[in-house]
Amino acid sequence: MTRVFRIWALACLALAFSVENSRAQGVSEFKARALIEPKNTALLSSELAGKITEMPFSDGDIFNKGDLLVSFDCRAFKAQLAVEDAGYLGAQKKLMNLKRLYKLGSAAQLDIDLANSDVQRSKGLRQQAEVLTQQCKIKAPFSGKVVVRHARRHESVSPGGPIVEILNHESLEIKLVVPSNWLRWIEVGLPFKVKIDETGYVFQATIERIGARIDPVSQTVNIMARPEKADNLLPGMSGNALFNINIQN
Repeated sequence: MTRVFRIWALACLALAFSVENSRAQGVSEFKARALIEPKNTALLSSELAGKITEMPFSDGDIFNKGDLLVSFDCRAFKAQLAVEDAGYLGAQKKLMNLKRLYKLGSAAQLDIDLANSDVQRSKGLRQQAEVLTQQCKIKAPFSGKVVVRHARRHESVSPGGPIVEILNHESLEIKLVVPSNWLRWIEVGLPFKVKIDETGYVFQATIERIGARIDPVSQTVNIMARPEKADNLLPGMSGNALFNINIQN
């Protein structure tokens, strides 16, 4: 993936230099390759070993934030939570009983301290079991689309195994790799046009962020921009960014 991006960056640089070197006096035209990327994307994985019982969304389906994306067989974890609930309740009752006995002179302070430690231990074990139970369901961290499912219903997965890749298809940005000497005139808020290769769609965009450093080898810098309208755009689309700049000699 890194090699592909480097090739794309070199292509961007070649295009940018070829256009910049042909500029005339007055308003000059600068071009660079533009790539459409989602602002939010995630490869969701399991935090526990288990069998998938539900995966309601397929590749390309749209979901909302908070929707259930994956559910696991949680019977064993729920049973363990019930055991820890009972242990926690029993430890609390034992502590209460020892406190009553202490007031009657039939229990020592050490007995109470030990019982209190048992309560805290039981509380921690219960919380641990509760967390595992909550991990039986994976909910959408943001609204978006399913890119690809790496697992299917009825399959068993291990901790850390990829399950589903998602992205926000409505919150998009434009990535450009431009020559570093463009920093003489490029700035946040600068408007420009983009023409998409796949559809021929032309739209207006605005520079939103400038990269934190210059690549010392290629002498390029990353630029991020915001499209005015993203209705006809999909992540992965590419095209040409066109800047019309009045260069003052």
